[in-house]
Amino acid sequence: MPRKPRVEYSGRFTTSLHGEISNLALNETKREWNVLKRIPWKEVFKFLAGAFFVSSGVLLYLYMAKVSVPVLGFTVTPETNGVRSIIHFVLFLTFFYLGFMRR
Repeated sequence: MPRKPRVEYSGRFTTSLHGEISNLALNETKREWNVLKRIPWKEVFKFLAGAFFVSSGVLLYLYMAKVSVPVLGFTVTPETNGVRSIIHFVLFLTFFYLGFMRR
């Protein structure tokens, strides 16, 4: 089996290559951060407020009607739905504040 020729690189090449790679990584990180800054968080909070409001209402109804709900082979009791309704209502209030009331 023939031997492959050994290639030696100068330190300048590897240093410049390392610099290019770190610049690419830094630019990619900046780009990802810019994408996160452009997310309209206020709109996300408004959406979550609506979702938690509806879900807390449904869970409260299931609690008041004493309905057990089968989920993936388990039975969710009305008492569990009542606790979840309270938790979802607190989350609704939090996201309502963040989405609609906060500047």
